[in-house]
Amino acid sequence: MNAATPLPEPTWGAVVAAYFVLIGLPSGLGLIGWWLASRGPAGTRLERYANYLSLAALAVVGVLLIVDLGRPERFFLMLTRFDNLASPISVGAKLIAVKGALLAVIVFGAYRAARTITTGETAAPARPGLSPHGSRLAHTGLRVALLATSFALAVYPAAVLSRSWASPLAGTPGAALLFLLTSLLLGVGAVAVVVGLAAPNASHAVLATPLRRALVVVLAGYAIALAMEALTVVGDPRLNAPLAALTSGGYAVAWWGGVLGLGVAAPAAGLRLFPSRRAGLVAAGLAGAIGACLARYLLFAVVA
Repeated sequence: MNAATPLPEPTWGAVVAAYFVLIGLPSGLGLIGWWLASRGPAGTRLERYANYLSLAALAVVGVLLIVDLGRPERFFLMLTRFDNLASPISVGAKLIAVKGALLAVIVFGAYRAARTITTGETAAPARPGLSPHGSRLAHTGLRVALLATSFALAVYPAAVLSRSWASPLAGTPGAALLFLLTSLLLGVGAVAVVVGLAAPNASHAVLATPLRRALVVVLAGYAIALAMEALTVVGDPRLNAPLAALTSGGYAVAWWGGVLGLGVAAPAAGLRLFPSRRAGLVAAGLAGAIGACLARYLLFAVVA
């Protein structure tokens, strides 16, 4: 399969639509995790919670992919065969497996470290040849690999959908960037909801203000990307039909009210009007995440 020979007809339905939407959550959490770890002990603890949520989301995404394939052995073959790397779906399945394995190792390591600190146990001796410095390098390497796989999973839906005539908006120049930014918005939004709902004296409550700023930055970048994408696609005769469906047809409510209203304007207004209210942070994070899900769905669902 290649870009010059698109799929003759759409081979997916609601299950794969949910897959393309939900894969943005673990991708975004993986991308935001690096930033969280840079915010000190509170951020490190919150990153651990984000990893738990990401692992659970990956499990759901994996189940969706298996259900769509119809037989579990097909998913196993997608993971173990390497003569099908031209298939973006196959590459995506392998990325999910790699990211899941990396998360499992990182989560287990964090659990062992937390247990050692809590119980006062003496840490097990390091293996011969593995110094503390080497252990830190190995941990950093795992996190870099997790960041790379998260980035790849965030943008790869554009590579898959651009192969099909059924999702013309996913083949536009800015589609990959929009998938990346919606993943970031899902990640930041989910973390913002966790922090906003936490007790005021919780250890990670100190991250409320930095998260507001991060949400503002991601929203601003997302709004700019949407505007640039609009300037790029308007006037292209090949996209007249899907753009009409998006702006004035059956998807107009989801676009104007969901993506732009709920997903951009509402969180921006909430953060501006309630700069210090935890409820405002929760509402902004939740609204931004829902709007991001709608945007990912529309990139998939609006047909020619």
